[in-house]
Formats: sequence, C-alpha cells, structure tokens
Amino acid sequence: TAYWLRFTFFEDSLFAQFAHSLMMSPGQEKRVHLGTALFKLAEVITHPQGDPWAGFNRFDDIWGRASPNKIVSLLFSSPITFRSGGKRNVTFPQPELVFGSYLSKWNAYSSTVFDDKLREYLQQHVIPARYKLETRILNFGSYQEVGFEGKCSFIMTESIPEEILRQINALADFSFYSGTGAKTTMGMGQTRRI
Repeated sequence: TAYWLRFTFFEDSLFAQFAHSLMMSPGQEKRVHLGTALFKLAEVITHPQGDPWAGFNRFDDIWGRASPNKIVSLLFSSPITFRSGGKRNVTFPQPELVFGSYLSKWNAYSSTVFDDKLREYLQQHVIPARYKLETRILNFGSYQEVGFEGKCSFIMTESIPEEILRQINALADFSFYSGTGAKTTMGMGQTRRI
C-alpha cells in the first residue's frame, strides 16, 4: 500500500537535519520508522511543482511578501475542528478560531511577533463570506473526530488598518505550514490558501 505523508517544520535547523537524512546516500533504499511501522521511502517532494502540498518558506519571507488583500480564500483539505470550553468541538470556520490558531503558532515560533490585539480585529472585522463546506468524521481507531472540510473566503471590513490586513494575509499564507485547529500533528487541519 502506498501512503502519502506531509511534514512541516517551524525551525530551519530541524528541517535541514530531516531533509539531509532523507536525501543523503542517493540510490540506497531509505526506510522510515513511524511508531512501530516501517515504511520504504519511494519519493521526497520538496517543491510545489512536484505537488501543491510541497514547499518551504521562512517566517521573514512570508511576512515580507504579505499583501493587504481584503479577501482571503482557504482550502481545508482534512477535517478541521476547534476545541471550545475543553470538550465541545466547533465545526465552522469562525475567523477568530481559524486565524487565531495561526496567530498562536506564529507568535510561538517567529521572531516577528504580531500584537494580540489582532484577535479583536478577527472577531469584529473578518467575515466568512462564501463557503462550501461539509462535515467529515475522521476515525482514530479508539475514537472519532468530527470536523469540516471545503473552501471558505473571508472578507475584511473597510475599517481594518493596512498593517492588520498584512498580518492576516501573512497568517493565511502561514496556514500551509501550521495547519488549522486541533490535532494538526495527527493529520487534521491540512490547509492552504487558494
């Protein structure tokens, strides 16, 4: 059986070590251990021309290219859910939850930290305008998670300052690496800008 795995890193040094270990000794068969499973590596794709889910960027590059677009469209490719109140799952792309999940990770790993006041703008000035979503259940064996998949466009109101618009756009671009919502390390929340 062929499997497709996607890895994202927020630390350049970790990515460099990981990539080096996968790429060294060309021609030799590579094997990867994940838990108790052993996989034979068939292909490593690092560029979007090979697959739209491949690529790399630095935080500074994402921030440097951020535009003040007032419409942001995202593709949610694996189930997305948000924890609310500890146990309740939210299965709709509320802007403060979607972009708030990116903001938390961005501020934890980037040297350019965005002000937490951005969360107020997300709640009051970002609106999910057009969306085509479906709920999906992801089976983890001993339990299941319900989430949404599909496309959603967010519109920013006229009163958002340009700097805040750039931050929101940078976070939308960052979603490709961070994922959205809960359990992103288990395959949920795969997201990219469209």
